[in-house]
Amino acid sequence: TAIAALVFVLTVVTSRFVSAGSVAASVALAVATLAGGSLRPVQAGALAAALIIVLRHRANLARLVAGTERPLGERL
Repeated sequence: TAIAALVFVLTVVTSRFVSAGSVAASVALAVATLAGGSLRPVQAGALAAALIIVLRHRANLARLVAGTERPLGERL
């Protein structure tokens, strides 16, 4: 989880997009559990969570690609 937290913070600081940080952190956690040789249930949980987070952020990801997502700190 420390790796995922670091990825989240670095992504948000550099991109100013919380949605990008959330997706990047969830994917990093899944990769870390696989690369780190975690127990199968932990790997499955991390992969499931990453899939859910990516699916739930589809609209945000589409706005990021289109360049219409509002960055952190931008007023409405």
